[in-house]
Amino acid sequence: MSHSGALFDFEFDAAHTLKKMGYICVLIGLLVSMYAAFQEVEKTSAQLIENTRLIEDAIESVGVGLIIYDKNNRFVICNSFHRDFYPEITDRLVANVHRLDIVSEYIKKAPNYYEKAEHTHDKENPSLEIRPKLTRKLPDGRWLQITEKPTRDGGIVAVRTDITQLKEQEDTLRMHLEDADRSRTALEKQAEELVVLAEKLESLRVIAESASTAKSNFLSTMSHEIRTPLNGVLGLTQLLKDTDLSEDQENKVNTILSSGQTLLAIINDVLDMSKIEAGGLELEKKAFSLHGLVSTITTPFQSLADDKGLELAFRYEIAPNMVVKGDPVRLRQILWNLMSNAIKFSEQGRILLTIGAVGEETSGDQTMPAPKYHLLYFAVEDTGPGIALDRIDAIFDAFTQEDNTITRKYGGTGLGLSIVKQLTDLMGGKIKVDSELGKGTKFIATIPFDAATEEEIEVVSLRAAVMADRKTEPLNVLIAEDNEVNAVIVKAFLQKFGHSVKHVENGRLAVEVAKEGWADLILMDIHMPEMNGIEATQAIRATETGKTLPIVGLTAEAFTERHAQFIDAGMVAVLTKPFTEQQLADTLAENRLIDRRNKARDEPVTKDHASADGAIGEVLVKSDNISLSGGDITPIGHEQKLADFRNQLPAEVISSLLVEAQSSLQKRLVELRQAVQDEDLQKVRDTAHAIKGACGSMFAMRVAELAAEIEEKSTDIDAVRDLMDRFELATTEATNWWAEQSA
Repeated sequence: MSHSGALFDFEFDAAHTLKKMGYICVLIGLLVSMYAAFQEVEKTSAQLIENTRLIEDAIESVGVGLIIYDKNNRFVICNSFHRDFYPEITDRLVANVHRLDIVSEYIKKAPNYYEKAEHTHDKENPSLEIRPKLTRKLPDGRWLQITEKPTRDGGIVAVRTDITQLKEQEDTLRMHLEDADRSRTALEKQAEELVVLAEKLESLRVIAESASTAKSNFLSTMSHEIRTPLNGVLGLTQLLKDTDLSEDQENKVNTILSSGQTLLAIINDVLDMSKIEAGGLELEKKAFSLHGLVSTITTPFQSLADDKGLELAFRYEIAPNMVVKGDPVRLRQILWNLMSNAIKFSEQGRILLTIGAVGEETSGDQTMPAPKYHLLYFAVEDTGPGIALDRIDAIFDAFTQEDNTITRKYGGTGLGLSIVKQLTDLMGGKIKVDSELGKGTKFIATIPFDAATEEEIEVVSLRAAVMADRKTEPLNVLIAEDNEVNAVIVKAFLQKFGHSVKHVENGRLAVEVAKEGWADLILMDIHMPEMNGIEATQAIRATETGKTLPIVGLTAEAFTERHAQFIDAGMVAVLTKPFTEQQLADTLAENRLIDRRNKARDEPVTKDHASADGAIGEVLVKSDNISLSGGDITPIGHEQKLADFRNQLPAEVISSLLVEAQSSLQKRLVELRQAVQDEDLQKVRDTAHAIKGACGSMFAMRVAELAAEIEEKSTDIDAVRDLMDRFELATTEATNWWAEQSA
């Protein structure tokens, strides 16, 4: 090879080598780039894997079933919640499985369930349309809320939420609503039934009220119809007793009188029982003397006891002048029934009535339902046949007696003790019985009473003193009575008492005679022709002469509500027929009020000397009519009024009242001084009020007026102190004046 050829070869090899090296560098660069790209891909892949894992974790943690299909309806992914809902097809929930295959497989695996469930898919040709929202119950009983939504690339995201608990609550609520609806329906039905029942009850109430009214009207009518002729029988019998009779005639008259009184007692018992059962019996509350009340039943029972050879004894374990506040009429009825029973059932021995205050030694197990100031017991003890132990509880039942033979032997309705029991209960007390066969019986009624005020006690004491003599004072009495027999009886009684009598046969004539101003008192029958007693009373009250004329109603009606109507019409009292001489005398004495009648003729009336219930009231001239100013000094005493008073009562009664007035005033003065010293304003007021009434009743006008002024200013203790010197001087002068008048 030539030199030039060697060079060529070298140059060629060098170029070739350089070219190869260029290829190698390019290849290396490419490899480096590929490696770098691979690393980037690897890094991106790792990030993708991490992101995929995060997405899978998120899908798992959503707490609902989640499944995703791509745009070709092929399975992409689902979470374990979704697989748990469809355990029948978990093997089909893999990548690229078509949604139609999954649905068809589920239809095959759960055919029974699929038949019962409401599905949007047709069993033969399942639809792949997106279902926005539906609920479905799984074969295992769970309920799903299914929601399907499309993705941006056309795929499907389906969510299954377990709403089993919500469905159960919904079912429970629905059941409650159904129950409520049933209850509402039942209530509506009951309401309709109640309306019908209410209408029936209203109808029955009307019928019951009509029956009650009819019963009351019947009892009222029968009471009137029976009492009216009975009044004639008893009245004429009492008058007949005062005539000259043979022994046989007197016995027969006594039998008639006894039988009539028994019949009257039965009528009274039936009427009282009717009123008690109807709740129409109202208790009175007034101050009365216990000794005075018992004395009203002493005489008749003494006579009955004497007839049977029994000893009648009264034991008082209370103060002789004790005054309490309650219902004296009902207490008298209780004692009357107990005493009557004791005498009726005793053939020998004695009857003892004991009255005492309940203390620790006598209270026993008595617990009062209505505790009051006084708790008294009234024990009636007899020596009769006694009561069997097993019959004691039954004797207080209505129409019941200890033994059936008692009715045949002794008579009676069996209402007496029942009335006693119910009256005692109404008064807030209790009654018990101690008895043993063959050893007699002891009834003990324990009854509470209110305390009477000092003023009420004084009034009762003064009334007792006045009543001792009033029964003999002559009166001009007008009788308005259409029943001739009743008129004859009343007229005979009145003439026997020494009174002058005029008789008219109807209310119209009574009004005419009343205008003449002759009558001191009118006895007014209720049921009369032309004008009844109520109308006549109202007409008389409308006249000048009749404004304060005492009018006493006469009626055979024994119901309290009717008596109240008579009082409202203007009557001062009501006397129930038939009545005894004593009852008529007491009524006249309590209501004859000569001083009231004189005032009505000559001067304006202030306060009645006696009220309709017999209590002595104030005759005090009002302080605004008597002045201590301008030199017109009120007199110590009203001598003219005292003189008028002397004309009505015996001298010894007047003297007794004046002495009592002096003692009472001194006692009250001590109380007033102490009240002023203690600055007890209420006591000052009460004491001054009592002094005003008591001194006014005995015409000590200056003391009465100053007491009224103290009462009026009792809220200002300094003003009262300023009056005390003048008041004490006036009391001294009044005491001296009374002493002079009683000499």
